[in-house]
Amino acid sequence: MEIATVQPFDMRPYLDLLYHLLTMADSWQHTRIRAMFLGLQDRVDGMMTMIQHGQTHVVQQKRAYLCIKFIINLCSRCQLTMVVLDEDVHLKRLWQFSIQWLQNELDRRQYTTSTYPYTGWSPPAQSNEVSNRLIMIIIIILTLF
Repeated sequence: MEIATVQPFDMRPYLDLLYHLLTMADSWQHTRIRAMFLGLQDRVDGMMTMIQHGQTHVVQQKRAYLCIKFIINLCSRCQLTMVVLDEDVHLKRLWQFSIQWLQNELDRRQYTTSTYPYTGWSPPAQSNEVSNRLIMIIIIILTLF
């Protein structure tokens, strides 16, 4: 099963497994991380493709948010992820656009006022994971580029 076909609320176990596969230090780690970003030659979509689809399809915005969150967590714990991002100009540009899209969505939601609380999509509310830490990691990663 692909992460691209799983409902966003069911992605956690797949992302956890992917995280462990990507952080396994061996001679294939770089290749696995690159495949996670870009996919596998028309067979499997990479995270960047899923994020791009999420930016243009309202239904997929939650998936895009979860993919960005996953990549940020991976970057904070696996230095090789940053190396892969840094060595490919196209991938780096896609990542910067993805972060900018997320920032725009968060800013837009912050100033939206409505009598009807549902606006289609919003990032998850505070969870057991510290949301402020995630925002700080995003800011740190943005300053690296």
